[in-house]
Amino acid sequence: MSNELASERVSEIVQGIRCAQERASQQFMVIGAYLLEVKNQQLFRLWDASVTFDDFCEDIGIGRTTAYNCMRVVERFGDHDLGGIAFDRLVQLLPLDTDDLAPWIEKARELPSRGLRDEIREARGLDGERPIDSCTIKAIKKTCADCGINLR
Repeated sequence: MSNELASERVSEIVQGIRCAQERASQQFMVIGAYLLEVKNQQLFRLWDASVTFDDFCEDIGIGRTTAYNCMRVVERFGDHDLGGIAFDRLVQLLPLDTDDLAPWIEKARELPSRGLRDEIREARGLDGERPIDSCTIKAIKKTCADCGINLR
């Protein structure tokens, strides 16, 4: 395969991945909305009167962290246009203490991953740490000694 054909194929693959990520993000929003309804109306008790909401999530095959992330993302961002944003980026925005989400949603849509993480760290007052995008990964254990990113 020539370099030109390989380059075109990579572009096609990346586009396909981005479309799949957007569909997955939309589905996580749907799951979050359903879970909020089940939790808020205590419908999980109709599933089995002896279970907690966490038990219900486990019974239907959704991990606790995923369930709560889905619900929190719906609660926080459900009224916004989230097209083109992968779900994990929305989860990264959850700890931000701001009511003005629009600029952050645009950053999540436009910035590369490391740039978004650096912006979030700076906004959270963690900017005294070395920026992720300047990390040289000098000492590898489970995390980088420079930036703290989990390498596994």
